[in-house]
Amino acid sequence: MFLDSMFIFPVEGSVLIEKPNTYFGTEIGFKVSSLPLNTMGYFARNTFVHIGKSNPFKTGGVHPIKWIEVDSTLFPNNIKSTNHNDWINSLSRGKVFKFKTDDYTYLIQTLKYSDNRPAGRHLLVFQDHTETMVFNHVYMNTESAGISPILTQYENNQWTGQVFKDKPPILYGFLDISFGCPLIDFIGGNEPSMEILCNNRH
Repeated sequence: MFLDSMFIFPVEGSVLIEKPNTYFGTEIGFKVSSLPLNTMGYFARNTFVHIGKSNPFKTGGVHPIKWIEVDSTLFPNNIKSTNHNDWINSLSRGKVFKFKTDDYTYLIQTLKYSDNRPAGRHLLVFQDHTETMVFNHVYMNTESAGISPILTQYENNQWTGQVFKDKPPILYGFLDISFGCPLIDFIGGNEPSMEILCNNRH
């Protein structure tokens, strides 16, 4: 019931609370007693918050990505990524998965080390009506992040669609972050990635 939902609360008059944390120090936030975080389950991990005079969000346009395995030959083998090209040359290519919306086709391919361990994933997005590639990126396992599962039995990890009023469709959930904060990527190539301000100090 909470997928693609929006909650709006006034900052003025809200109670400011402090919560001690032995790892992070003191956490400070607003007390919002009517927000049912304890019943949101997994969706609480994929919640965006904005504090400001205007509301940047819109509802009705976000999609959980439901990947379907397809033949590996559907992934173009002559397209270089916009990042991590120095790593890809030493990796082999594995399974390919596909997802479609009304406007876009998404293809993602697993990249593997020589011992068959997953090293990363190469994601391509094509705009259907123009037949042009509008996103090309490799997500890699690193010390600070790991690639998130793309097929799970109970929950979705990746999301796409129109979340912001004045920005292109997003791509989110392709990396599990250990150090630092996650990024929201945008389809189209003209909008830079947006780093979420999170409390993940080490």
